[in-house]
Amino acid sequence: MRKSFLNNLLIRIDAQKVLIFALIYYGFSIYFDILFYDITSIHIFLNRAPDYYPSTLYFYSWIIPTIFSLVSIFILSAFEPKEIIIENSNLHNDVSIFIPIGYAIYFFILLIILPSADNRAAVFLSINEDFVLISWLLPIVIWTNCFSILVEKTKLRVFLAFFLILLVSLTLVDRSYLLMGVMALLFRVKRLNLFLLIFLTIIGFIVVTYWKVVLFWLVFGIDLEASLVNVQPGLARFEAITSQSIFVNCIEFGHCKAIDFGVFIESTLGRIAPSFIYQSDIPTTQIRYITEFFPEIANRGGGLGYSLVAEFALVMGNLAGPWILSTYIVILLLIIKFSKSPFISFIFAVYFLRFLRVDFGTGIKAIFVFGFLSLILYYVLPYLVIFLRSALRM
Repeated sequence: MRKSFLNNLLIRIDAQKVLIFALIYYGFSIYFDILFYDITSIHIFLNRAPDYYPSTLYFYSWIIPTIFSLVSIFILSAFEPKEIIIENSNLHNDVSIFIPIGYAIYFFILLIILPSADNRAAVFLSINEDFVLISWLLPIVIWTNCFSILVEKTKLRVFLAFFLILLVSLTLVDRSYLLMGVMALLFRVKRLNLFLLIFLTIIGFIVVTYWKVVLFWLVFGIDLEASLVNVQPGLARFEAITSQSIFVNCIEFGHCKAIDFGVFIESTLGRIAPSFIYQSDIPTTQIRYITEFFPEIANRGGGLGYSLVAEFALVMGNLAGPWILSTYIVILLLIIKFSKSPFISFIFAVYFLRFLRVDFGTGIKAIFVFGFLSLILYYVLPYLVIFLRSALRM
């Protein structure tokens, strides 16, 4: 009886639960935040409305995809295709080749790029403009080390892969890499006790809230006491509120024009397709938004949280947008359900964790393109190494 009760408390970590978490977290945290302070007093909101409260349209825009996702997951749970058990794809006993490559890239950033950078934005700017190869290899290394965490047989390799992701995250002050590594660990464990999961979630919220403050102090010498004073209560520090900036400004306050569907498609294709195949001169909706309304942030290379829900509303209409977004999510859930691969599920989980905070094209390029490219390399490169070794021995 006791064992059966404990088994009922075990929660399976999968992409579907990450999706529901993201929808609830980004969509409804705004209701929690306005209990603590006037969110529109933050500089990212164009209107100063101390009595602001999310409208029915805001609630409608988030409740439709949330309910659709819950119903779809419930229906799909009736179908249980067998999960593919994937062994480590490395056909030799050496440490995965991507682990030493990753450490080499990390020390290059630490010793060459970081000392000449004044702040975090300057580090990424230097990587993207001065070290193009590093800008491509870095996300691939993060992805492939996450794959190693998922399937490596020895604890040493899992530790080396996760420790690398941790070091890169701390050095670049990049939460997205840390979240990917932690998620890979959770996917490897597969099931967690409900109380342990709640405890880890609370610890995670605290870490995510304060880690940038501490790291900016340690890495770039930013004043710690002043930064701690500016930490906001509620969930805003987790950037859920900033993700609603475009919705509140454009949909609620009506500062943005509707986006032509053809312009949206051309901009999206230009973002996703390789530049040598197709390149659009139309910037993404996210870039256009920040450039028009917050040029001072755009000029210094920064950005704001974004809302895919708002983008679909601007392109498809306030009423139709949430339904079309829901249809898109259901298609993704069907792919996950019948792909049978833990790698595919992990890639989609990472996408779900971020896709609501970026525009449509950027989300696909940043996650799917790099994720699936990294997966191909993770399988192919070890075979190439074995082939080269065999050729040299001959």
